[in-house]
Amino acid sequence: MKRLVPLLAVVPVAASYTISGKFAFPTGLLIVLFALFLGFHAKSEHSGSVPGLGLFWLGPLATVWALSERREGREIWNLTLPLGLAVGAVGTMLLLRRTIPRNQIWLILAAILTWCVSYFGGSGGGADHMRSYYSFLGLSPEATWTLIVWSRKFIHVTFYSLLATCFYNFLASERPKPYLEALSFALSMAVCDEWRQNMMPNREGSIRDVILDIGAASIWLWWRYLRKNSTNPKAPGSERQT
Repeated sequence: MKRLVPLLAVVPVAASYTISGKFAFPTGLLIVLFALFLGFHAKSEHSGSVPGLGLFWLGPLATVWALSERREGREIWNLTLPLGLAVGAVGTMLLLRRTIPRNQIWLILAAILTWCVSYFGGSGGGADHMRSYYSFLGLSPEATWTLIVWSRKFIHVTFYSLLATCFYNFLASERPKPYLEALSFALSMAVCDEWRQNMMPNREGSIRDVILDIGAASIWLWWRYLRKNSTNPKAPGSERQT
């Protein structure tokens, strides 16, 4: 049963791609079903994890409520949606540390990041939607646009570095150096996301973003490689004596 948990974590990811990168009510229902399954599963084995179980149930319910508010056109969903996701994520981490092997937590984190990439890569994640976020700064239109561009590039670098790291940590328990596998995973996500954006009327895919994403993931994995080698030097006397 525990082996099904990482697979179920990917279901919302597939759903969000199916509905063209938009958070919609069917996706929220899938979150609730996933929460119910893992909630009951965790409750039966670790009934003492009351905080984690409570947050795990509260997060999806707040998320679905936020989605329903969005459909009604109420602005409060802008606050409740990320709050519900954050609460659910905290509860998830508290529960998963007790119910499944730790290496599989990295796979679920990768699924959550992929889900975020799916949403922000959709029609609701364009640069035009970010103008309202920076309006309180009182900047000129040119300065606001420059800030938006740099913010989006920073998000690209951060997201795909974390995505490659999560997948690397998941595979590290089975393979000694899964650098290429982690990089391939990040590359496939970057290509699919930009290709999907190119099919949307108000978005435009960019090969430069793919290069930026893979460059960031490569630098991060290279840093991990150098750090791992520096902390595990060869033992004295291991060299061949002449």
